[in-house]
Amino acid sequence: MNKKNLLSKKDTLLVLIWTVILTLVIIRVHWILYQKSERLRHYRIAFSIYEVPHVGVLDIVVLLLSTILIVMVFSDIKPIFYGFLAAHISAFCLGLIYVFLFIWYGLDYRVLYSLSPYGWEYVMLMAIYNILFIMFPWLIAVGILGAIAGLILRGFLLST
Repeated sequence: MNKKNLLSKKDTLLVLIWTVILTLVIIRVHWILYQKSERLRHYRIAFSIYEVPHVGVLDIVVLLLSTILIVMVFSDIKPIFYGFLAAHISAFCLGLIYVFLFIWYGLDYRVLYSLSPYGWEYVMLMAIYNILFIMFPWLIAVGILGAIAGLILRGFLLST
């Protein structure tokens, strides 16, 4: 059977670049939160409703410009859609691994939660909450806006 690949090599490279950018923004936002908040750092709080990670203006600008440029280089609309999904899901998973390891080793929660048989699940839940506050609505909304702007700019550039 002759199966056509959904993503070409160029599109796969673009999805990988997009994933790296999203993951670095997630890591930066989480790291900056713990560098700026004395309370979270001193008391080693893994998740707080009152001090949630939030995306800054620089992060939004980087995400918007990189998304516009990446969408303009993609080959077709179908790889843009599937690349968007793949990049955000991969960035969620990579960011989850980072935040889990930060809570487990950086905040030293392994001492408490390694004693119970499924203690790592509580740490994973706290990591998921942290990542969800970063990704929704900021990374997803800025990604959709950047993709729409990139498609519009691509349409203008290809029509002339």
